[in-house]
Amino acid sequence: MSEIAVSGAYVKVTVSNDQGQSREVYTLNVSAKNDKQYDISDIAKGSKKIFVTAEMSGPYISADTGTTGFLQCTRNDSGVFEVTAQIADPLKAVNQVLANSSSSGTVPNQPTEPATEVSATEKAINAVADNAFDSNDGVFDMISKIQEGSKRLTWSIAVSPDMAFNAILKYVQDALTFDGTKLTQTASTEIVGWWSRLKVDDRRRFARHFALQCAYARGKQK
Repeated sequence: MSEIAVSGAYVKVTVSNDQGQSREVYTLNVSAKNDKQYDISDIAKGSKKIFVTAEMSGPYISADTGTTGFLQCTRNDSGVFEVTAQIADPLKAVNQVLANSSSSGTVPNQPTEPATEVSATEKAINAVADNAFDSNDGVFDMISKIQEGSKRLTWSIAVSPDMAFNAILKYVQDALTFDGTKLTQTASTEIVGWWSRLKVDDRRRFARHFALQCAYARGKQK
């Protein structure tokens, strides 16, 4: 369930797939609750992965009216977020599997996903991020190196913002043009302080996340 309980807040939920398609599911921007079910078969059809993204803007909490959020629940709640799926024509799907196994003379197995160009592209993107990270520069210099090093790389799968990195991502309108030198002193100090507190593994994870954002943004330009 999503709920808007504080004036000036909103919750927007979008769904996307591994083919680069996406659409808004719903937006709440007035005091209300939403626990409806939604059909996303148009996005899920033919896709191996789907992504649900919730974007929220505060104020989040009011002593008088309650809280604002996505998937509000307590530790005792169940069924807070459920996804159900069904095969449009199950008999046709079964017959197709049996026909394929009969023609090949083999017992049908769980299909394995072959190595694809996407996996090779992801490795290349990660390599750019790792090289920039291993240079041991500050966070803003590292970002500049990622932007430069990923110029020939594109990514077609929508990259959902990782809220663990919100301290910096909230200032990023466009991963390709973000420039840390143009931030206010307050914002710059906040980001540098956040970066200094991050563990090494989380810093590397952010570098890879940002490199994916750059590649995805560049892919949308083509």
